[in-house]
Amino acid sequence: MHIKIKEPNTRLDKAILNAIPQDLGLTRSRVKSLIKMGFIRTSDNGQSINSKYQLRKNEVLLLDLSEPADLTLLPEKLSLQIVFEDDHI
Repeated sequence: MHIKIKEPNTRLDKAILNAIPQDLGLTRSRVKSLIKMGFIRTSDNGQSINSKYQLRKNEVLLLDLSEPADLTLLPEKLSLQIVFEDDHI
């Protein structure tokens, strides 16, 4: 998703939050984590930005909101040797 920065003299997370559609439902903390994880990049060279990045007026940023990979956990059968077994428990 391309976002155009309208307010370059504000905090990075706040400027991004003000530039994206409200129906995405992103919070400022979520935007901060997206910055930290490298999901927000410059459109000029595609490099990830960090929280100290200086925004320019009318700059376009790339926001990656793709779904994360499926992290389904599956049980695994393990062969364990029982070292001690208590009759009372």
